[in-house]
Amino acid sequence: MTFPLTRKTALALPLLALMLALLLAAPLFAKERVALLIGNSRYDNSALSLKNPANDVAAMAQRLAALGFVVISAQDASRTDMDRALGAFERQLKGAELGLFFYAGHGSQAGGENFLLATDFQGTTSAAVKQYSLTLGRVRDAFANAKPDAGIVILDACRDNPLAITLDQSGKPVGLARAKSATGLLVAYATDPGNVAFEGTGNNSIFTTALLKHINEPGLDVRLMFGRVRQDVVLRTRGAQVPWVEESLIGEFSMNPSMASGGREAMIARDIEMWRSVSSETTPQAYQTYLDAFPSGMFRDFATQRIARLSYSANLSQEEKPLKVAELDVTSDTSKIAAALGILGFAPQSRSAPDIEELELAAAAYRASLGKEAALTQDNLFADASRLLLYLGGNVGKQIQVDIAALSSIDQTLIVARDAYDELEQVAAGDENAKPILEQARADIAAIERAQTEVLSQLDQERAYYEELMAQANANFPDYMVERTIGIAVTRSAPVDDEKLASRAKLFLKHVNQAADAETQGSYQWLSDFLPQS
Repeated sequence: MTFPLTRKTALALPLLALMLALLLAAPLFAKERVALLIGNSRYDNSALSLKNPANDVAAMAQRLAALGFVVISAQDASRTDMDRALGAFERQLKGAELGLFFYAGHGSQAGGENFLLATDFQGTTSAAVKQYSLTLGRVRDAFANAKPDAGIVILDACRDNPLAITLDQSGKPVGLARAKSATGLLVAYATDPGNVAFEGTGNNSIFTTALLKHINEPGLDVRLMFGRVRQDVVLRTRGAQVPWVEESLIGEFSMNPSMASGGREAMIARDIEMWRSVSSETTPQAYQTYLDAFPSGMFRDFATQRIARLSYSANLSQEEKPLKVAELDVTSDTSKIAAALGILGFAPQSRSAPDIEELELAAAAYRASLGKEAALTQDNLFADASRLLLYLGGNVGKQIQVDIAALSSIDQTLIVARDAYDELEQVAAGDENAKPILEQARADIAAIERAQTEVLSQLDQERAYYEELMAQANANFPDYMVERTIGIAVTRSAPVDDEKLASRAKLFLKHVNQAADAETQGSYQWLSDFLPQS
């Protein structure tokens, strides 16, 4: 028997999957979770009216209630309504485990403060903005007064605004201003400071769509959750919108801690985790252990070179080994020297104060590895460590680019597959013989979703390590974060010169310098450089 399937369904059948709804009861929590959701769509000034904030709040309310939150909602709220809702939220929040404030609508900035516009806003001046708005400062005060274990503020509040050019007379950019997060608080913005977020063409904004997709992922720390949201938004907008997070949380918090994440841990995530562990070791055996586990791993070349370098110095005769390095005074710039030797694999990487005697021995081993003719100076040491960081960063960046392209492809496949599945489901509803095909389609889409989860796990690790390497570079060697460092004489610490490797190192260098710039510090605009080209 044949079934009346369209060509699209027939082509998609091998890829089909089903995103099954979670049918578990709402989880129970030891302490209360409270959320205040405000969505302003219908402004008295019709020129400001928006389509999606009310939909965003409705969808978020449903999702958060399923995650165990007591939800307070206010839609199309006046300034009085917003103040009243915030007061109720503050009272309910006292002693809670987790508090969440979500605002969707128009926002503006004036004098460094962020203003969330009420629906009864009138006028075009900064004074009017202040009169008809709830400030981010007031929201933060509510968290400070109630003292929950952790607080999350989510602002999808940078919507394109036809009056924005006159809302701030200081001439500052459209959008919200950057604001430091208080201890125990995470503030998430739909886009980076001074930029505008997009409403999107669906029922929800682009940012809220991504948030709804990831907010109930089991066991995922909120920092990683917002990292995944950012990835989705960057992909969807081709880098035109990059969400921003300021956070000072203490400890880990998951929006959905009740279920174990399960599933096979992504191979690359384990690769990075093991490299992080062994890269603080100072013996060839540690790096051989890495190579045994990951013979084709992301850091294979670095491990091989480190084994060669450490083995070289370890196998020197006692007469050849320098007991002390006269050229290098390890008591001067001790922390920086310790960091450099740690990055190069000759000293354990530790946050505690370095031991001078151990540092002398590490410097001697490093000196021995350079060969008899090489000189050891602070400049050479720092340049060597910096070059290694740049190549490591370039290597991780390459993998980020590969996995973002994979994620984009998987996302597109799921869209097609789910559309085709819906059509197939209608066919199966009228014909029992089609149900086995439907079952197979469910299994196929489940496999695609598992692949998506694996890639997301890999990207979580890759982003974190990439940021860690940027932080190391800026904290220890800012003076060496220049292009000439990439081209210094090749040593045993970094790969041999190669045009592609150097190009990736240059891109990482660009991101390191962006991270050091006060204007772009903390931004994730660098993710845009890894988007697929087509």
